[in-house]
Amino acid sequence: MSKIIPAYFLIFVLVSGTMSPVFSNAFAEEVKIPSWLKFNADLWVDGKQTDAEFFRVIEWLIENRIIVIDLKDIEPKQKTITSVDDDDFVSVAKKGIQGWIDKISKSPADLFIRAGLPLIPIVGTSLGILYDQATGTPKENNDMILKVLENMKKMENEDFKKTSSKLDENLQAIKNNEYKLDDLLTETKQILVITTDTNVRVISLEAKLDQVLLQLKDIKIGKNIAEIPSELKTQLNEITQLKSELQDSDLEGINVDPARLEALAKTEVLQGNFDSAIEIYDKILEQDSKNYNALNEKAWTLYELGKVSESNTAFGEFLKHYPADSEGWEGKGWNLLELRMFDEAKDSFNESFRLDNSNAYAIAGLGWVSLEEGNCQMAESIFYDALEIDQGNEDAIQGLDLFEDYDC
Repeated sequence: MSKIIPAYFLIFVLVSGTMSPVFSNAFAEEVKIPSWLKFNADLWVDGKQTDAEFFRVIEWLIENRIIVIDLKDIEPKQKTITSVDDDDFVSVAKKGIQGWIDKISKSPADLFIRAGLPLIPIVGTSLGILYDQATGTPKENNDMILKVLENMKKMENEDFKKTSSKLDENLQAIKNNEYKLDDLLTETKQILVITTDTNVRVISLEAKLDQVLLQLKDIKIGKNIAEIPSELKTQLNEITQLKSELQDSDLEGINVDPARLEALAKTEVLQGNFDSAIEIYDKILEQDSKNYNALNEKAWTLYELGKVSESNTAFGEFLKHYPADSEGWEGKGWNLLELRMFDEAKDSFNESFRLDNSNAYAIAGLGWVSLEEGNCQMAESIFYDALEIDQGNEDAIQGLDLFEDYDC
């Protein structure tokens, strides 16, 4: 319910954040000042907000009837202020948030958001800190704030109040030197972004991807993939499960950097979900058409799918940007071999070997070309050359095992 309290009493509360001893007994039972109102006053008193910023906050609260000053037929000392309850504040704050969503959407690259954010108590201050610390371009920073505001707009009233309360605790903690700034930014961003069950799963997915990023970098996507450690397999299964619970539209809006997207795509490849991996690689390439890992791994994934012609084209695109890459020429060689273009395949494997004479798979590829051409003696010699470099080379071992099938 709304409360009626004297104007000079509320101003004292705004300035000090505490109750005046003169009025505390009379009003303690009757009045509860919301944390979102006291917090901005505390910032002003501590010099964290300028006079102009604090005035704009009060002005915003009055304009939106979060506090209502009634001057009619009242003696100066009896001026009253009506402070609306928390539910009304949530409603008005969400209208303010919608206003920012509209402004940012209209001018995503140029709008300087920071100046107006503190108008929405607590939420605006938290977003202002995040914005100040962001390291992206103005458009990237605005996109981040836009996403957070859109999530806040979707919140149920109770969730909104709980979030505001938690943000208040975080900001108070850093003011008391109980938080490092990086910790505050991380936790505050999580609080602001996790607004629905969907976003909880998205954040969980991001966290899981961060856990496996380094491990996945050591696993190359190619013709033969090394055995995956059991612990990593478990983590990849969890990532796949989390992703399966999300719609494509959910994934499009999440804050995933290219490294995370590459990890997600590689997870799909290692799980045998090749079509899904291709879709993710395409998303990465929409943002960066020269992305090394996406171009290379997409080409190999197409090869695994048996789409040899498409894979051959993909390796061609990769080599256009990275002509000195041994694995790229090797991949193209295997595709040309599948297409029974033996001379071209031989040229590709030779180029791969020229660029990296330790690439046992390129050497084994030359052995397969000789085998397909019926030159068994040459093939056998080449396979053994490959095994001298890599004793476990599967292509060389398989080639030697199939000599009987080729009438060698």
